[in-house]
Amino acid sequence: MKKEGGTERITISITKKTLKELDDYCSKTKPVVTARSPIIELSIQDYLKRENKDKK
Repeated sequence: MKKEGGTERITISITKKTLKELDDYCSKTKPVVTARSPIIELSIQDYLKRENKDKK
């Protein structure tokens, strides 16, 4: 553990099985949000512009 500016940083390792179980649990417990935030929308638009530019 490292001390960084008054907080402690802890690094853990988990197996792929545990990660999948956490994802499954989160998907069941979180409310589904269909609307994206404006920042995510802008990021997607920028990404698509770059992809289209690369294809030309």
